[in-house]
Amino acid sequence: MAVCMILLIAGSCFITMAEAPRVHGSESISSVSNHSEFGMEMISSDDQKYTIPILNSKQDPYPVSDIKGIVEGIPENAAVIVDDLWYDSYGTQVAGEVLSELYWRGNVVASMTDIGTFLDNSSFEFAAYVESADLYAAYHDPVTGRNSFCNIVSGSEDLSMEKFREWVRESISHDAEEQGVMSNDCSQTCAQWGEENSSYLYRHYDGYGWMNVNTDYFALNEDNHQYNYFYTHYCIQSVPDDGCSTADLNVYTKLGEECRILDYAPTTSSGTSTAGVDLGVSSDGVISANISWSYSVSDVEVIDRSNFGTNEFRINHDLNEDSNVGSNTFMAEPGKIVRIDCSAGNLSGSYIGTDHYEINFCKKVHKWPFSTKKEYTGFSEDLKVYCYSDRHDVSIYLNGAEAYAPGGIPDVPADEFFSKRVSDGGYVEVEDYGYLKNGYIMAGFSTNMSAVTPEFIRGSAVKIESDMDLYMIWVRE
Repeated sequence: MAVCMILLIAGSCFITMAEAPRVHGSESISSVSNHSEFGMEMISSDDQKYTIPILNSKQDPYPVSDIKGIVEGIPENAAVIVDDLWYDSYGTQVAGEVLSELYWRGNVVASMTDIGTFLDNSSFEFAAYVESADLYAAYHDPVTGRNSFCNIVSGSEDLSMEKFREWVRESISHDAEEQGVMSNDCSQTCAQWGEENSSYLYRHYDGYGWMNVNTDYFALNEDNHQYNYFYTHYCIQSVPDDGCSTADLNVYTKLGEECRILDYAPTTSSGTSTAGVDLGVSSDGVISANISWSYSVSDVEVIDRSNFGTNEFRINHDLNEDSNVGSNTFMAEPGKIVRIDCSAGNLSGSYIGTDHYEINFCKKVHKWPFSTKKEYTGFSEDLKVYCYSDRHDVSIYLNGAEAYAPGGIPDVPADEFFSKRVSDGGYVEVEDYGYLKNGYIMAGFSTNMSAVTPEFIRGSAVKIESDMDLYMIWVRE
């Protein structure tokens, strides 16, 4: 029996699927207004009925096939945590539709240990993940359009859940005044840059400290279907444990051939107290956009190791580990602008890359009888980023009652069998996908179901600039 648990924190509820005894609705928490208190309520799956209680009320169970009923049964401010047991028990399609509906409605959607929950679902607009985390979570703000993706790696379930609660409270109550300079980026040029996409990584290294990441990605608002432009505002924070200090904090990104670094900052500096970041871009000489911010680098040497020739972005921060900046929290905020070539070689038209974060801790080790020695220990994390610009829905239909898959299983007339969300200016390769129709040849594809001549032949890379329905065009042999 699959079972759900609801944790009520800060006016939000957490729903998680796990093996546990069932707790009846009468045992639910009556108040969630106090941030320091939370309670639990269980929901279960039994006999094809999926019960999702609304807080402080009694509801009849909803059939698992009733996607709308399932979603409406979950409070709008809920953080929904699912595990493999729940996801597998309802299947990819039903589970994916439920999570998609919740995501677009504004619920936090989280998964314990399985990044596939998000990567297998094209409805999620943004993902930035490490390969192995204790918990992954995604959030879409339906008012601002902001997308957030969180990774928590602590090695402790209690510590991970504590961080998750903090992140949920911040995500749902996200406000530019609360977030300071980082979330004010877009307000400077709100007509030029699109929605905010925020990546989060909370990584604890036992005995050393934390490395935390909150990096933002924005796409330029423009009508150029040949190129997309993104700027990245990195934010890497070091929080050393007592007895430790931070010696180095670095960020590195090597981009693919479809990407080109246009601008970045800061450059090498030493002996200054502030690092300035001033970025700009021009699209076709018509649209120009810029963005700027600054951050403190007292007792920090900024070392620029970027290379336009190899398309590498790397900014290192060498901290004086013997000063206050080394023993206390430090935050580095470099940035860059890249251009994405939306040619047939880059089918998604999206920003896809890996951000590599490094931290080097220093400990003073006492040696007999009176001497001390510095020992340095380094850690690194790779955050894989999928950031989409304006996206369009693409659907492909069989368009034939006698269409058969290679196994001989008939399909439904005009049934949609392929759907994908593609960034503006991106491409979709179309082919026969192994489907056959007795007495016919699949000539290609058209946006007109009744067409006899295809607009696109098999193997074509179709450029996507709006929502599109494509139908297979069959001609008699």
